[in-house]
Order: sequence, then C-alpha cells, then structure tokens
Amino acid sequence: MIRYLTAWLCGAAALVVAHAVDAPPPVRAFATPPEFRNPKLSPGGQTLAVTGTREFSDYVALIDLATMQVTPGATFTDVSLVNYWWKGNDWMLFLVEPLRGWRVFRSMDLKTKKIQPLHSFNNRGGSIVNPLVNDPDHVLVSVSTPTGVDLRKLNVRTGKLTVVENNPGFVTRWLTDREGRAVAALGRLDGEWFLLTRDRAGADWKKTLLGKRLRPDFWPMAVFQDQRRLIGWDHVTADTARAVIRDPQTGADEVIFHSPEVDPSYNLGWGDDETRVRAIAYETDRPRFHYLAEADAKLAGMIDAALPDSTNFIVSTSADESRLIIEATSDAHPERYFLLDRKAGRIVPLGAARAELAAARFGAGRYFTFPSRDGLTLSARLLLPAASAARPPLIVICGSDLTARAYRVFTPFYQLLASRGYAVLEVNHRGVDGFGQKLADLGTESVHDKMPDDVADAVDFAVRQGWADGQRVGIFSQGGGGLVGLYALSRHPEKFKVWLNFGTPMDRAPLSAYDLSFGLTPSAGRHVPVAREDRLRSYVFKLDPLPVAKALTVPSFHFYGSWQMVNDDGAKLKRHLDRGTVPHVFVLGLGSREWGDTVEVVNRQWVEENTRIWTEALAFLAQHLPVPAPGAGAGAP
Repeated sequence: MIRYLTAWLCGAAALVVAHAVDAPPPVRAFATPPEFRNPKLSPGGQTLAVTGTREFSDYVALIDLATMQVTPGATFTDVSLVNYWWKGNDWMLFLVEPLRGWRVFRSMDLKTKKIQPLHSFNNRGGSIVNPLVNDPDHVLVSVSTPTGVDLRKLNVRTGKLTVVENNPGFVTRWLTDREGRAVAALGRLDGEWFLLTRDRAGADWKKTLLGKRLRPDFWPMAVFQDQRRLIGWDHVTADTARAVIRDPQTGADEVIFHSPEVDPSYNLGWGDDETRVRAIAYETDRPRFHYLAEADAKLAGMIDAALPDSTNFIVSTSADESRLIIEATSDAHPERYFLLDRKAGRIVPLGAARAELAAARFGAGRYFTFPSRDGLTLSARLLLPAASAARPPLIVICGSDLTARAYRVFTPFYQLLASRGYAVLEVNHRGVDGFGQKLADLGTESVHDKMPDDVADAVDFAVRQGWADGQRVGIFSQGGGGLVGLYALSRHPEKFKVWLNFGTPMDRAPLSAYDLSFGLTPSAGRHVPVAREDRLRSYVFKLDPLPVAKALTVPSFHFYGSWQMVNDDGAKLKRHLDRGTVPHVFVLGLGSREWGDTVEVVNRQWVEENTRIWTEALAFLAQHLPVPAPGAGAGAP
C-alpha cells in the first residue's frame, strides 16, 4: 500500500495538469471505489490523513506534508470505514460498519498504532452528535432509548460515557454548541414535530410546535457561530425554503439566504465543526455558495480563479486555518484535491479520488430549461460525450428515487455511457425536491402520466436543439423511480428505441403510499390523514407495472437481483419475454448464498458484479442503439 500511495503522490501534479487520454477507461475502472477520499488535516496542520480502498479493503494513510512521506495508519479487513476524526495530533476515532450488524466506534493511538473498540458505547447504539474539535479527548454521541436519544460524552481514549442530557421525551436529535452544551433538541410525537429550547443550562425546556408535515416547518441544522441562535431552513414562509438564523427565545428569524428558484442544498462548513457554517450551498445551473462572511467569499473567489471549470470548496483545515484542503469537483472529472498553504501563498495538487478515471477525457454537462406541455418551466441536465457525432444517441435516466433532482456531480456510470458515445439526460420533472413546494406537490398521482410526459418533453427539446439524435433514444429505469421511465416508454413508444431496466418493480406489492407521497405533505406511516392515505393507496393499486411492461415492443435489457426474482418482481416479466419474440437480455445478480462472508470478499464481488452487468449492458446497446462511426452522421431530429 505504501508503494502505491507514494507513487500516487509523486504523480499527483502530473495527473492533475496532464493532457487527458482519449481512449475510454475500461468498465472496471468505473465500478472500482475511490482509491482516495475524505482527506483531513491534523489540528497542527503538519499531517494529512487520507482514506480509500485498495485491494478491496478500506484504509487510512498518513502523509507528512513537509516531506510527503507516507506511513500506514490502519487497514480494515473486517469492516468498512464510514468516517473518522482527528482527536488531537496523536489520536483518531473511527466509525466502522461490519458486514452484518450495527456501526461501531474504534479509536487508535497514532504513536503505538494500537486500535481499541469502544465497547461501552457500541453496546448502546446511536451516532456522533458533535466531534468537539477543541477537545482532544471527547466527542458527543447520541445513545438510543425506547423513546428517542440521550446525549452522552464519550472519552475516545478510555471509552467512558458520561451523561450530558437525558432524553426528556421523544427527542430524535440534539443541537449543541462548540463546547458541547445542549442548546436545542428536535423531536416528534404523534406525528407532530417540536423544538425544545431553554434560557440557560439546567433550566426547563420550552416546547415549540413545528407542524405535522414530512419535514418540520423550521428545520434546525446547527447552532450558529454566536453559539446561541440556530441556523436552519424555514419551509413555510415562501415556496422555496429560506435559510434563516432563528433566535430560540423570541422566535425571530434573520434571513441569510433565499432563492425564489431553488431550495438550499446544505450548509457548508470547513471540516467537522458544524457550529461554524461558512456558506449556504444551492444549485441552479451549477453548484453555488452564498458565503456568510466577506473574507470567506473573497478567499473562495481566489480559489475559483486558480481552479476554474470546477466546483471548489474547503473540506478540511488546520486549527489556525493556515492550511486548507480543497476539493475540486465537476461532472466532467472525479474529485481532485489540493493543499492551499496560505502562509506560503500557493496551491499544491495532491491527486484525484479515481486516478484511472482522472487521466481520461470526459465531456461536460449542459443545464437547460424547457417548457412542459401544460405550461410549466422545468429543467434538466445533459451530459455529452467528449468527442462524438454532432447528434449522439441519447440515454434518458429515470433513477431509483422519484423525488431526487439532478446535480452537477461526477457520476461514474453516467460517464461510462458518455465515454462510449452516448449523451445522458436527467430530467427534473414535477415531483422532485429542490425547486420549491409547488413543483414537488405536483408529483402527487402523476407517476403514470404527467411525469413521463415531462420526460418526453425534455427529450423533444434536446433533439430540437440538435444536442441528440431523435432516432436513437433509450431509457434507463431503476427501482421505484424507474416507473416514470416505464410509463414514458408506454405513453410515447415512438420516441424510444431501447429499454435498460435495472430493477424496476413489476409487482405493486413493494410500492407504498409513502413512496408516492411528494413535497412536504404527510406520508404513509407518519400519521397521514385517513382520507389522504386511502387515496394514495388507491392510486398505488392503479399502478400495475407488469401489464405495461408486457405491452412494450422495444428491445430491452433487464437486471434484477436474486431477491427480486424470488419476490416475483422480475420473474413474471422474464417468463413473458422468453415466450415472445421481442429481443431482450435478462441478467441476474448473485444469490444470497453466493455473497462472501467477509467485507473484503464482498467488496471484490461488488466490483466484479458491476463490471459484468455493465459490460453486458454496453454490448446490448452496441447492438440495438449503436453509436455511429465518426463522420457517419446521425438520424433526423
């Protein structure tokens, strides 16, 4: 591992600035997990920790930034590494997940490299609440109780747990200041959200009700920099959410960001301290940041000027913020990491998360808006091949989540398609989150008609602009979100030539009213009014995917896991296709007894499975939706 890491660091600068390779990477490179991820500086700033996966096991490596020498930190062969934290310059805390069972904490003395499990916490369940960046010995954790979570302080060196706050009843999340004092708590009882606040430590809690919708009317994210007020999102005042700072005693809000077009995406901090929010992230045509301090905005502008054509943000800092780790990301390349030394006034490239993919040349995405047939203005993202015919074949993505919007990020399997000459389209149809309450609510009872029509309208618009070949369009559908793709094929058969089906449900039994509840309205299982739940369940019953799929006549590729076949999700469809004459390929995943018994073996199988499945899918596309040879031209729009 050391030899590999050293080679990576030595070639980092060349990797980032070198000319990209035109030949597309092999399929396996897209299926392999990142070799490097989640870099974090030690508090003193002399050492950089990097995690990644090598030989199918997760590891942590330590890099001396003065000499760029690499030393091993820890290798995890029995568990997967979820996250980690520096505790001083000589201790680390790891959150790991076994193949079967609950996530657990382990800590490591960097001087002796001895790793110890923290049994006193691991046997209680819960998660980290505050890493306490100024305390080298402790973190705050939540501990599960029958009615919510308690707040405890965990000594990462001894494993001792001490009480900070007992759950006053149905609290699901604690909000603490930088020193670990409980400022507020969020909870839910009988379907209604509530916020607990108090004037001072030890005083009685005051309850404020926050509504019965899917998300609370005010969603508290963290304690603000003043260590008293709460920063969060107001979901009721306007159609799109407002980022506000709320005084917990008076209820007064100070609006710090609001876009009439999109909701905020997340709060940006420079590392693990959630009580130091630097910016509000949001995305229109590309990711953007609204910085709260002018000095931070100025620094961000300087970084963007030095690293153009990517979204740049700081992911880790030394305690004095003289050294910063920058992540530069784009839909056209994997994550790249840089060290900004503010005292020396220079940015040093460190490397890329996926070295083999970083050396390739990928196409960039295009954001556009288009009109729906019933008068809405919707948006979409189109990923184009780096080099192709004027109008490449098009694959429309209908992913697993009906409410997930498209983001400008590097998605390996989308770029796999683009690297083989296909344009890839993601549509922000009605019902998706991120564009306000009204658009999200329009998804209700429209999975079978208006959502698929939105997809068809986006395709028509892209074809009219000359971005894609209207005679070579296919649909990729996956999971519950794949129902939109299935109904688009059914409603608009003249537009689509092939169907890539990755586990779209064919039996309505796995579907629920919760899956088809959009926006902030209550959902099934969460105290839905009976009339509304009955209406949603009635709608679910109307969605009968199997007859719709049986009526399709386009060539199709299908992948189902073995458990989906046992549950008859794909078995009936396969029997129907096998009896007919429509060209099809049916690929089955490993059975439950075929998966390995160790994390290392399962990780290896995961890569091999994804490589196998996508190799077969690309072969299917080459036969039924071929990419024209250079100079061969394209079909008519």
